[in-house]
Amino acid sequence: MSNSQQIYPQLNLFITKNNEWIAWTKEGFYNASKGAEQYIGYHINRGANKEAEFMDVSRFRQQFYRPDLVTKAINGEDISSYAQGIDIDSILNSGLPPKVEILTTSHTIDGESAEIGVKVCDNGGGVENLNFYVDDKSIKYLSRTKAFREKKETIGACTVIEQRISVPSGRHTIAFDATNQKGDILSNKPTITIVNNKRVERKPNLHLLTLSINDYKDDSLDLKFPNNDADKLSSKLKSIGKSVFGTVNTYALKDKQVTKEQIDRKVKEIADRVKADDVFVLYISGHGITNDRDGDYYFIPYGCANDADVTKEAINQQIFKEIMSQIKAVKSVILLDTCQSGSMASKELVSTSVNRFGGNVGSAIIAGASSSQDAIDGYKQHGIFTYTILDAMGNKKVYDFEDRISITDIAKYVKVVLPRLAKEAFNHEQKPTIYLNGDTSFAIGGI
Repeated sequence: MSNSQQIYPQLNLFITKNNEWIAWTKEGFYNASKGAEQYIGYHINRGANKEAEFMDVSRFRQQFYRPDLVTKAINGEDISSYAQGIDIDSILNSGLPPKVEILTTSHTIDGESAEIGVKVCDNGGGVENLNFYVDDKSIKYLSRTKAFREKKETIGACTVIEQRISVPSGRHTIAFDATNQKGDILSNKPTITIVNNKRVERKPNLHLLTLSINDYKDDSLDLKFPNNDADKLSSKLKSIGKSVFGTVNTYALKDKQVTKEQIDRKVKEIADRVKADDVFVLYISGHGITNDRDGDYYFIPYGCANDADVTKEAINQQIFKEIMSQIKAVKSVILLDTCQSGSMASKELVSTSVNRFGGNVGSAIIAGASSSQDAIDGYKQHGIFTYTILDAMGNKKVYDFEDRISITDIAKYVKVVLPRLAKEAFNHEQKPTIYLNGDTSFAIGGI
């Protein structure tokens, strides 16, 4: 090696004494265990006579949380092209995020909701995407225009707003954050605790929304099983839900009904019926894309062509977040049975996209990503992932000692059984991607 050559680290790794860890590349892409994002970040110099500010990497998660690229770096691949246009300097130049504060203190309530006051202070980069969370699930999303139209008062660069937030019975963490105007840097995320002592007199209800597409506008995307799978899942949940829920309400959009506009309208309709103590299940079946450039998941709606720019025409995770935040139920899960339109993404990229999706929305996700050919062939007249879900719900051995089945139980079953069935049917494994957020031990059915 000549004297002029330099050696750079392929990867940086920090491990705490509690085995929390975070690994990052020189481009800033990272992977981390839960809670470890706090250990690295960026020191923002604010000029003379002003205190510097530290922002940990969770504030830039949308751009830099890329476990798939960390894996590529470990394998010696050049990932510099992924950093084009999203280096930290250009992001910071878009303006710092607001500073936010929850004015309401932790307290006890005896009702269905709590009035939460927050203060949002423009830090130079504007304000957008105001989000309230209950136990990490996005429960209310507000644009700046809507939030500030309902403001309580303005003090200099700070605006005070109040929102009524539905809170289930029991003890819950309420959080709030916002972004800068461009939407690429998160604010701080303060929390309080609300204890709801109201006794729930009724059984909770279950609400299932299915989005399924057999017949795309672009015939080259047509599939055989999504609509049948959606119907069978509805029937199964109605059957096993009788002993657990007051009612099981099912809603379906199929084929040409599956557009951004119709999904939003249907969710608004459902949202009025859902209570905070209810359970909400979103089932999605059709084509999906895990985008290699931004690491996000995109669902292909009815009118999206095979050669379309999915980043513009498909339904991305931010849209799903805005949709899901209308649903007051904290107990929620997304079942994602979508085949890859085009070539199969790597398992690392699929895992990254599902984890980014789940983290953004705040709901548990159980996902199966099959190839287009496997989706066409199917398994016993079903998509193989949904077949495995239905099989779990019909298998008494999966139920607990109280004869109930939870999201956790289904996830464990699918994790073991799906790879085996796919190996038998297609001569290759199909592993599910599972993101379990918060408490997923709640029942969705019983015997």
